[in-house]
Amino acid sequence: MSKVSKFLSNKSIAFQIWIVFSAMMLFIIGILATISLLTFKNFLYDKAFEVIESAQKNAIINIKENNGYIQFPNINSDTDNDKRPLHHIIYPIDSNENIEHILFDNQSSEKLWNKVLIQYKNQKTDSQRYTYAGNDDELFYVITKYSSNDKSGFIFSYTRDLQAEKLYKQIARKIILMTIIASFFSLIIVRKLASYLSKPIKSLKENVEKIGQKEWNTPISVDRKDEIGELSEAIESMRQQLVRNDEAQQWMLQNISHELKTPVMVIRSYAQSVGDGIFPKGDLSSTMLTIDSEAERLEKRIKNLLYLTKLDYLLQHKRIEELINVKELIEETVDRFRFRREELNWKLELENIMILGDYEQWKVVVENILENSIRYSRSKVRISVKTSSDSILLEIYNDGESIEESSLNELFKPFKKGKKGKFGLGLAIAKRIIESYDGHIWATNENVGVSFKIELKK
Repeated sequence: MSKVSKFLSNKSIAFQIWIVFSAMMLFIIGILATISLLTFKNFLYDKAFEVIESAQKNAIINIKENNGYIQFPNINSDTDNDKRPLHHIIYPIDSNENIEHILFDNQSSEKLWNKVLIQYKNQKTDSQRYTYAGNDDELFYVITKYSSNDKSGFIFSYTRDLQAEKLYKQIARKIILMTIIASFFSLIIVRKLASYLSKPIKSLKENVEKIGQKEWNTPISVDRKDEIGELSEAIESMRQQLVRNDEAQQWMLQNISHELKTPVMVIRSYAQSVGDGIFPKGDLSSTMLTIDSEAERLEKRIKNLLYLTKLDYLLQHKRIEELINVKELIEETVDRFRFRREELNWKLELENIMILGDYEQWKVVVENILENSIRYSRSKVRISVKTSSDSILLEIYNDGESIEESSLNELFKPFKKGKKGKFGLGLAIAKRIIESYDGHIWATNENVGVSFKIELKK
């Protein structure tokens, strides 16, 4: 069986379908043909035995009416309602001459008669049907026990039903011929069916190969509602996602090149100017400070880009999680950020809450949101952590300018710039991390200022 499976697995789907369906159809046709032949054969046998048993019943009545001494009509007697040559031998009354005429030769007749005597002795019922296959024909006979006036024996009634045998052979030939014809047409139909079923699969294969070569602009459409149609829809959904990913990748590359080009051009032009003895900022110290600032800006952008790429890998693999004290994480981050704008007023309202996660990832989340708040804040930053019955809410507020309502949902997209033209990857990274923990982040305008809110399920 395993060899057959291995053989089929190396063939085309159309061939596999054709072989399997053909085997099934041939098996079913063969079973039906066999059942038909057996049913017809049993019908003919039953008819032959019914004639024998009817004539035999009359013979027994004749014996009893004549005190068991009258021999039934000679071996050439026929029934009135059937043309089958029917013969009877009454044992032990009939002579051996009748026994010799059972078959066409004495030796075969004697052999059969000895078998009949054994069957009579072993027979449990009063009457029983038997068949005997001769060299050229088949003998049907019935052995029925009788008793009359303290005398007992049996009646052996038989017939060579050549007519039934001839009819059976004719019908058998016709059934076999019909079976061959049906099998032939079944193979043709199954071949058409295999081609019909495999055609959309071949089409899908060609489309998938095109997708593998990045030729994914042609929609995949198979007008079917079965499993093949569902597979087609799944592949089409994959194609659309790949197109979106490709467009996003192209868009990202354009933004990356644009965002990295600016600081590189500034650094290069300032460096060339210094080399020519020109100081764009008035003196060497100020010019070098600008170069250093642009280099730091470039370094940060590259760092964010690398982390965004790394994040895709990290989120697809099982991360090492630990218990994180949110209060301690925020306090530590705030201590590191205070020096950037020492004039800001910081207000912390933190509950002592533990969450399960990757410490470095949550550190990046807090840093990126705080950095954004510090950049746009006028004088105040407020951070609060609260819990409810089923969630944890982290809110980071700054009293900077409000954000246009149409732009609130755009803040968390990669390369989105704020009013000051700053590079926008930090909030996108924060959003990716938070959503990987089944959390939600959004921004809202307050009466004065903006709040960034993070909600996590407990």
